[in-house]
Amino acid sequence: MSAGKGLLLFFVGLLPILIGFGAPALYLVTEAWSRIEFAGLSPRFLSEAFNTIILASAATIITVLFGLLIAYASRLRPGATTAWLQRLSTLGYAAPGTVVAIGVLIVLATFDGFIDRTATVWFGVSTGLLFIGSGAALLYAYTVRFLAISAGGIDAGLARIPMSFDHASRVLGQSAVGTFRHVHLPLSKAAITAAGLLVFVDCVKELPATLLLRPLNVETFATHLYGEAARGTYEEASIAALAIVIIGILPVVLLSRVGQARH
Repeated sequence: MSAGKGLLLFFVGLLPILIGFGAPALYLVTEAWSRIEFAGLSPRFLSEAFNTIILASAATIITVLFGLLIAYASRLRPGATTAWLQRLSTLGYAAPGTVVAIGVLIVLATFDGFIDRTATVWFGVSTGLLFIGSGAALLYAYTVRFLAISAGGIDAGLARIPMSFDHASRVLGQSAVGTFRHVHLPLSKAAITAAGLLVFVDCVKELPATLLLRPLNVETFATHLYGEAARGTYEEASIAALAIVIIGILPVVLLSRVGQARH
């Protein structure tokens, strides 16, 4: 193949990246810089960054722990029950975020009301919205929504470990917990880390669940971006959008390093 054809093919392959990421990213950088030069950085930026990272990190930890339980249970006790449990964990990811958020909102708001009425009758104290107001409902929605990513990624990592390792560990006197601690955990760290990074990025970007279930006066980058874009103030929206892109890129870079370390 001639050098000219090679360069042409390279440019054609690069074109989707330039159109799909390069041009939008350049636009966001330009608009964000113009907004910062004109009025400076919004005082809400740090609180929104804090809310975004804290909510996404907490949801990631919870989701990875539940995914680890499901994946490890499937390895220890393969069968119809654990297979059904794995299929059940994928339902949240298959459903749109709005559907999950509305379902969680209806159920937990009803439960909040029941607890509040009970506490008022028995103790004369109003508990308010325990789940909706504290952010627990949002974390629950994130967990339901992205459990499939966690369980699937960890299960794929555990599947690469031969069962002979389990048998050897048990023969040497290790329990199931000891086998996980000394054998499975060191060998599946990369898969667990990769699953956690993917869940984190999805939690940062998730809008419908965050919009419907976030506590009062709590804004994240996703909800701020939605509000500014709805009003047509794209200069304001560009800062939040660029922050989401940066937060999303950093775990991807770490994920690539994890993939290189595995090889």
